[in-house]
This record gives sequence, C-alpha cells and structure tokens, in this order.
Amino acid sequence: MPVHRISRDQHPHAVARAVVQLAAREAYHDTAALRGAALEALAPLARNVGDAELTGRWVPGALHRWARAVTFVREPGPLGEVLLSARHTIRSNMGDCDDVALAVCAMAMVFGVRATAVVRWIGPRMAHVAAVVAPDWNGSAPALVIDPQLEAIVELERGSPWQFGRVMPEAL
Repeated sequence: MPVHRISRDQHPHAVARAVVQLAAREAYHDTAALRGAALEALAPLARNVGDAELTGRWVPGALHRWARAVTFVREPGPLGEVLLSARHTIRSNMGDCDDVALAVCAMAMVFGVRATAVVRWIGPRMAHVAAVVAPDWNGSAPALVIDPQLEAIVELERGSPWQFGRVMPEAL
C-alpha cells in the first residue's frame, strides 16, 4: 500500500497538486496494472457499454458511480494528510476525499481522459478535494466535477466554489 505523506500545515492546493502528480505518475508508470484494476472496478458501472468502449464520454458516469460507492474513511489526525495509491483505493474501495480524487484522476488518465483535482473550502481550516475530468480533448464539452459527496456530476463553471490553485494549467 504505497502512501505519500503531506504535513498538516500544507495548504490544500498543495494536496491537490500532489493528488494530480501522483495520479499521473501511477497512470503512466503502472499503466497495465492500473488499467486492469480500473476496468474491473468500472466495467460493471458503465451502463450499456462493453469493456472495449469504456473510453471518452462513458468514463465520467462510471467514475462518478464508482466514487459514490467508495466507503469514506477519515484520516488519522496527527499524521497529516496521507495519500494512498490509486490501485490501493480501487481494490479496497475505501478512502477519504483526496484518495478518491487521486484514484478517479488516475483511472481517467489511464483511459486517455484529461483529469485534475480541485479544492473547495468547507470551513475556516477545512477543505475538500475532488476530481475534475474533461472527456473531450478539443474542449467543446465542459469539465466535469466527480465528487462522491454530490449525487450527480456537475459542470465546472467560472465563479464556482472550486479552486484550482496552480493545478489546472499542469493537468487540464
């Protein structure tokens, strides 16, 4: 279970950046194993779609259904932020918001869908991390927020409470 630790005093945008960097590393360096785990997790959730067609526009819906089914597990407080590998989160079906965002980003990337992570402040010292995917390479389709706390996928709009920090230009 590879983990990446981030100290408690790191800004949430640093967590989002780490999520995207680790997802990209896992998607591009462990492609075969991650793709196998992703297909196993997503294929049953892709409605009316076979494994061979699990690309592009079908991925966001399957990712959102998978993320909603993950069991939320709160991080142990004194350790700071602990990011689990995408494969671990996929296999265990457990994690907190940043673990799910990392797994969603990595699964999207392994299927050729652009992905990044965003932060939304939910309190004076608390932030929530979610994944954003852009299923259309030419930019004609909107970027979509994949957040297990939301019942439906939402389009990312200007002026939304989601903040990219410096993450968006690197990944989307």
